[in-house]
Amino acid sequence: MLTPLFRLKPLCLAAVALTGLLAAQECLAGACYFAGGATTSTAMMTLPAEIKVQQGAPVSTVLGTWDAANGRTNITCSATFSTWVGYDILTAADEVPGVRHAYKTNVPGIGVRGWSGNDSRYLISDRSALLPKHIGSSNNDAIAGYVPSANYRIQLVVTGPVEDGTLDLSKFTAGLWYDDLLATRLQFTSPTIHVIANACEIQTGEIQVPLGDTSAAQLDQPGKTSAPVAFNVGLLCDAGTNVNITYTGPVVSGRPDTLQLDNATAPGSAKGVGVQILQANSSTPLQFGKEYTMQQAVPAGALTLPFQARYIRLDSALEQGEANATATFEMTYR
Repeated sequence: MLTPLFRLKPLCLAAVALTGLLAAQECLAGACYFAGGATTSTAMMTLPAEIKVQQGAPVSTVLGTWDAANGRTNITCSATFSTWVGYDILTAADEVPGVRHAYKTNVPGIGVRGWSGNDSRYLISDRSALLPKHIGSSNNDAIAGYVPSANYRIQLVVTGPVEDGTLDLSKFTAGLWYDDLLATRLQFTSPTIHVIANACEIQTGEIQVPLGDTSAAQLDQPGKTSAPVAFNVGLLCDAGTNVNITYTGPVVSGRPDTLQLDNATAPGSAKGVGVQILQANSSTPLQFGKEYTMQQAVPAGALTLPFQARYIRLDSALEQGEANATATFEMTYR
């Protein structure tokens, strides 16, 4: 006689975080001035008021790309000068290691990277990447005119585990200077964005799945299975969440789809059986340690994931006893 107990323990997964490089420098005094009544050319960047991110999204995932441009300004320089370009508040300490040209924000897991240039066709390149304010070039012309334009591109990228929060972009202002004259400027129409990290809250906690008594006659040959018993994993999800599940636990050697019994070698434990988990209406058992996509972009509210569990006869000799097994399910959202 096989006495039943199969338990599931829930576990929610997360992801990774990061830090790092380059330095702001002082502007050199120079002899550049606006000509013909020109002023600083300002590009106003408009980002959405809200952005949703899947928890567990891979590092470097691009959440959005936005452009801003303004017309040219008119500058004359009467002596040797240098151009300076980049973020005027960020420093090397704000860079995110491992995510090229990305800089940390106040919201964990969200970074910003940007580009600037006269020609918007060449914005995404290492040469035009926005860094903390640094010297761009030197010019030895005695007297010359310049007509720089303001073209900027900004991306939000995933840099680690994302948390809900209000993203503050006020320190991501940037510009182009001719010595100490600010020629072009990047600003934001609204410096804040509400970040929602899509996820689900597990409602069911530890799940007890009573498999019932199973007679040896039902499992008289290897590969025979008991009648499956249905159980549900209950979730409460944010709208748009992608739901994936992975079951883990000690498996029978050579059988990644069969859970080993708890204390299988202990006196009083059944021998020659394991436990399998299946999705509802499926005859194929899930493999432990493998991620399965359950639902994509779910509506907000309660979500029920239906599964089944069953015993399976192994190749070894069958002995009656307790047949308890424990699995853990991990929820990921990407």
